[in-house]
Amino acid sequence: MICSMTGFGQGCSEVDGVVYTVEVRSVNNRYFKAQIRMPEEHRTLRGREFSIARSDGIQTHVIESADGIVSTLAEHFSIDMPEVADLWPRIAARHEVILREKAVEDTYEIRDRPKKQSPR
Repeated sequence: MICSMTGFGQGCSEVDGVVYTVEVRSVNNRYFKAQIRMPEEHRTLRGREFSIARSDGIQTHVIESADGIVSTLAEHFSIDMPEVADLWPRIAARHEVILREKAVEDTYEIRDRPKKQSPR
C-alpha cells in the first residue's frame, strides 16, 4: 500500500564525453512537470505551457493538441512517450483550472492591497 506521495530517483550516464544526470522527484505532487536545465537555457513544460528561458528572455508557447504535447516531449526533452496523448483531456482541463487560479492570484498581486475583513 502506498503511504506517501514523496519519491526520489537519480541516474547518471556518460555518452560521447558528456555526462547526463536525470533526477525524478515528487513531494506530495500529483501533477507532471518536466524541466531540463542547461548552461544556456532552462526548459519547462507545465500543463499546456512550454517555456524556454535564456539570457535574452523567455519564450512561451501554449500547446494546442495531444500530438503537440507528444512532439514537445520528444523534441525538447528527448522523452518518447506517445501514450501521453491519452492524458491530453486531463492535462487541458487542469491547465484551465491553473489559469483561473493564477488570474485570481494576479488580481490581488496587481492591486497590492490586503483583503478587507468583514465588519463585525
